[in-house]
Amino acid sequence: MPMDDPAIQFSTGGRSADFSIPANTTHAVFTTSQMALQTGTVAGVITLTITVNGSGASSNSDVGPTPVNLTRTIRISRSAPVIRSIAMSKTSSGFQVQITGFSTDRDVTEADVHFNNSALGSVQTTGLTVKLSDAASPWFKSTASAPFGSQFSLVLPFTIQGSTDSIGSVSVQLKNSQGTSNTSSASF
Repeated sequence: MPMDDPAIQFSTGGRSADFSIPANTTHAVFTTSQMALQTGTVAGVITLTITVNGSGASSNSDVGPTPVNLTRTIRISRSAPVIRSIAMSKTSSGFQVQITGFSTDRDVTEADVHFNNSALGSVQTTGLTVKLSDAASPWFKSTASAPFGSQFSLVLPFTIQGSTDSIGSVSVQLKNSQGTSNTSSASF
């Protein structure tokens, strides 16, 4: 399902940017010293249309200069999920792992979680896989997700028996149909 990612915009804000090319030069002059395009987080094609007006445009002697449109495209490919940040925090019944990231194809199928021992003890369960399709699919299909492109915030709660002191850190990889993210780790 094609989607318009609202994060696609120029560094000046918005989806259009005025510029001029002074006579006898080849460089554009923008209203800001650093012009950039933020491409968003959703796979698809971004089409840039540049409209040339003025004496450099083609001329129709009856009407005057006719605007000339130049079109360029940028392809954002489908890719494995990207983890932007990860954090751990203790709760009254254990701990939780908070992950923020994005998935260009708006799909996250699972999280592989690995528990690493601390100097104070060892954990009995060192790893597990959390299926995410049942939660991720409805989110990415909902209209509520549209303003966020393919960005998400995921909280994985864990209930434990005993103390969290034996857990030194947690490492996580996220998966989708395109592949597996890099491993990201966090500790208390």
